[in-house]
Amino acid sequence: MLVVAPVVYGLQLHGMSPHAYISPRLEGALEVLQPRVVELGFQGLSLVEADLGGGVLKAELTLSISNPTPFTLRVEGFRFSLFCASQGHGQQLGEATLKGVVEVPPQGSRTLTLTTSLTPEGVSHVASHHTSYRVEEGGVRMIIDFPARLGDACVKVSVEGIAVELRGELGTMPIRFEVTRP
Repeated sequence: MLVVAPVVYGLQLHGMSPHAYISPRLEGALEVLQPRVVELGFQGLSLVEADLGGGVLKAELTLSISNPTPFTLRVEGFRFSLFCASQGHGQQLGEATLKGVVEVPPQGSRTLTLTTSLTPEGVSHVASHHTSYRVEEGGVRMIIDFPARLGDACVKVSVEGIAVELRGELGTMPIRFEVTRP
């Protein structure tokens, strides 16, 4: 009687259906296991400092990140190298790094800010191949314009204490700044 009682109780909980009692219940589990894609979107690129003669070119890149999962996503690191994508060039120009750790709530979104700095060699390349000047009323307009390849990327994220490091290429993006100086 002691052995049969839990079985009868279990059958009663499952509508006296042996199949429902024995089969695992996947209600809710499929939703949790459903693959979801975290999305990154370009928000903006702003010039922070430009002194081409002094070998300095810094910018901030802002990206939106959307988290469709039911878990908090913690972006612990994000970096990539910047390469000149003009035909025949390919030179490494500098790198971008995440300013700080960002937590993205479940079904939420946040902004990632990356600091982009060119090396002195990268600044020299941009100054000699991708910068033009135009005299205008009120000053001289400096125009920096080139395609950049975002390569050697490394993104470190964690979800529920499980850390993942993703590596790869992010593609190309146009870089264009116009600054007027007196």
